[in-house]
Amino acid sequence: SAQDYGGIVKLRFRKNIVYLVSEPELIKELLIDHGSRYRKNTRYKHLQRVLGQGLLLSEGDEWRAQRKVAQPFFTPAGITARTDHVIDTARRFAEQWKPFADNGQAIDTEVQFSAMAQQQSLRFIVGTLYDQQADTIARHMEVARNTWPQPAKGRFASLKPPPVFRMLKLKRAIEAVDACFYAYIDAYRRDQPEDAGMLHALVQAQDASWSLERRNQQLRDQMVTLFLAGLETSA
Repeated sequence: SAQDYGGIVKLRFRKNIVYLVSEPELIKELLIDHGSRYRKNTRYKHLQRVLGQGLLLSEGDEWRAQRKVAQPFFTPAGITARTDHVIDTARRFAEQWKPFADNGQAIDTEVQFSAMAQQQSLRFIVGTLYDQQADTIARHMEVARNTWPQPAKGRFASLKPPPVFRMLKLKRAIEAVDACFYAYIDAYRRDQPEDAGMLHALVQAQDASWSLERRNQQLRDQMVTLFLAGLETSA
């Protein structure tokens, strides 16, 4: 559509009207020049139940405060500081695959790369704490991925509710992942490790006047958002 009609295109999906913006100057206007005039999470209520008010779905001052804390970790210097672990993790996975390659035996690469991306993401977010919950998170994330609702197919498919058992299984998996991230937060407060990744910066930037419960909820939202953002696409 953009190639045929230009940098802003009006599309109609049934009763909904959507504008596809692809012109760089218009994107800058949306995201930077007049970013405060637009909301980004009106279509993501289902995601908000999982991600909460993290960097992806937060708005306004809350988003700017979170971005200010996270940005140094995504500069060239911030990335370079973590490359040793990235290389070590990739090398370890490659060594695990070598016997399969030598024997001509197939492996499920989707599962393997998902596990690798999870470990990389966790290490980036919580530093040396990551291995305390990594295996548990990976197990429950696999359940969540396999039970996540799929787009409806067929004319009347959207009218059929998802199976209750499947949704309950997904809910329990997400709650289990949440529990792991709260365990990371507790471990950080208790042990004060020298390398706690982004978690240290996120804690230091919090409003000390907030209740502990509110601070922990904010940390959970930020960590889960960053964690999930580093998974599927990366894997």
